[in-house]
Formats: sequence, structure tokens, C-alpha cells
Amino acid sequence: MCLTAYALILQAGIFKKEKLALVAVNLKAAASAFLLYGFFGGIIVPKAGFFPAAVFNFDSFRNITGIPVQIFRAAAACVITYNMLKVLGVFHWETKNTEEVLKRDRETFEKMVQDRSEQLLEAEKELDKTRRLADMGMLAASVAHELRNPLAAIQMAAYNIKKKGAGELLEKHLSNIEKKVAESDQIINNLLFYARLKSAHHERISIYDLLDECINIAEKRFEEQNAAIIRNFASVNELVIDADPLQMRELLNNIFNNAFDAVSGKEGKIEIRAEQADASHVAIYIKDNGVGIDEENLSKIYDPFFTTKSKGTGLGLTVASQIVSLHGGAIDIQSKKGEWTEVTVVLPVKKKQK
Repeated sequence: MCLTAYALILQAGIFKKEKLALVAVNLKAAASAFLLYGFFGGIIVPKAGFFPAAVFNFDSFRNITGIPVQIFRAAAACVITYNMLKVLGVFHWETKNTEEVLKRDRETFEKMVQDRSEQLLEAEKELDKTRRLADMGMLAASVAHELRNPLAAIQMAAYNIKKKGAGELLEKHLSNIEKKVAESDQIINNLLFYARLKSAHHERISIYDLLDECINIAEKRFEEQNAAIIRNFASVNELVIDADPLQMRELLNNIFNNAFDAVSGKEGKIEIRAEQADASHVAIYIKDNGVGIDEENLSKIYDPFFTTKSKGTGLGLTVASQIVSLHGGAIDIQSKKGEWTEVTVVLPVKKKQK
């Protein structure tokens, strides 16, 4: 019993160092109970003719205390049992806590694996999309080059016929041919621009002058529509940004073309607004009161060659989105069918450092 008590006291010291004070207290209490049990069981014994049994025995203990020694033994045993159960309870709690930690860690690990798997799938989709876009770009460039020569021949033939003096009816047809050749040439330019869109060559450009120039070009191109243009970008009159001027013109031209097409055949109104969104970004808003976009098509408008128009390549917004991305900006389009469409372009003022 004494050796057991000594071992428990040693173990209590270890648990105290491990900051398990309650376990240490229970072990010390159990050690004390073991010592008492050893005393009551080893010293207080039945009466015998030798020392110490002749002096300290069941009878003398009962005469002194009035209680049988077995009661004290039982009490010590109960104290031992209680404290050892408390110690085992702590170990059970630690085991349960460890299981909960392991379960939580397993769930966290599974979530990390799931997230990583989803990221890899998304990356694979993006890579596949990039490959398809590259293939379509090569095809677009090839088709564009093949079409340019016959279109040039048609344009030259129309020009020669007009020089020889055509009648009024023939003149009308020739003008229509020239118009369609110009439209086809613009489509070819879009195809080539899409195929060659690789990187941006940044320069310091005035956002005010850029907007003013592109609006003037669009007004001349669509002068027969007589749409009302509302300019509201005086606040950026002195703002200069780092951007590719050619790509910026292509970006705005594509958006303006869509806006003018949307208000065709009605009393059109197009508002162009610009402001410095914060210290490092400028925001451009182009809103028209045109036909709007079907809600189910809003998720497809940036897809290459997707269009609901009877003419065009469906590359305008694809190119616009890629240009904005190359400049480290963002583009967003909101629309209500039959009422309005608003395009928001946010561009950094300074070139994004890689």
C-alpha cells in the first residue's frame, strides 16, 4: 500500500507539471487513502499473542473509537475508488476531446481537399477555355485574311463602275455595296484584333480626351439615328491614366456601338459618365434606354461569337472584357429587358505591377 501511495504521489507531481492540477489533487487524495487503508489493514489486525497485535487490534481499536476498524477500511476504499474514478474521468474527457479535435481536423482536411479539387477543376476549365479561345483566334485570323482580298476586289470594282458614270439606280446599289464592304471590313478588323489581343502597351493618356474622341467617332458613324448623347465626365478633365490607347479606343468603340445599336429605331438616349472611383481607380458608365438584354443571356454576353444580332461577330464584349482584364480592371453589365442597359468599366489609374 505504501509503495502504491508513493507511486501515486510521484505521478501527481508529473501531472501538476503538465498543468493538470485536478488530476494531481485526486492522485494525492487517493495516495492518502491508500496509506490509511494500509494502516487500518496492516496495523489494526485481530488480537494475537505477539506485538503489536497484542496491543493494537480489532478489540482495542473498537474500545478506543467505538467503531469497528472495518468501517474505516471501507471509508478509505471508497475514497480510493472515488478519486481514481475522477482521474479516469479526466482521461476519458481527454480522450473524448482528442477524438473531437481529430474529427474537426479530419473535417477541415476534407474541406481543404474539396476546395483544392474545385480549384483544380476550375483551373482545368480555364485552361481548356484558353486553349479553345486560342484555336478560335487562329481560325478568326485565318478567315479574316482570306476574306480581305475578295472584299478589296469588290470595293475596287464598285469604285471603277462609279467612275465610269452609273445611273441613279445603279449608284444606289453601288453605295449599298460600299456600305456592306465597310461593315465587312469592320468585322474583319474585329476578328484580327481578337486574334492579336495579347498584351497592353501602356502610355499616359487623358481619359477625358479619350472619351470625347470616341463619342465623336460614334456620333458620326451613327449620325442617321440622331440619338441624344449626354456627356457627364467633366470631373475627370485633368485625370491621366496608364493604358494602351489603341485598346482603350477599341474598348469604348465596341461599347458605344452596342449602345447605338440598342437605341436604333426609337428616341434614343445614351449617357456617358465618368468619375474617379477612388484614389487609384476611374469608373466609366455608359447607359442607354435601348432594347435591353434578356436575363438568360447576361451570363453569355462575354462568350466569343455569342450574339443575338442579325449581323456582327459577337466579339465586341469578348474583346472589351479581355482589354479590361489586361489592364487589371473590371467590367460589369446590368440590364432590364425593353428598358435600359448600363455598362460599368473600372480601370486602374496606374499600371498594375506584376
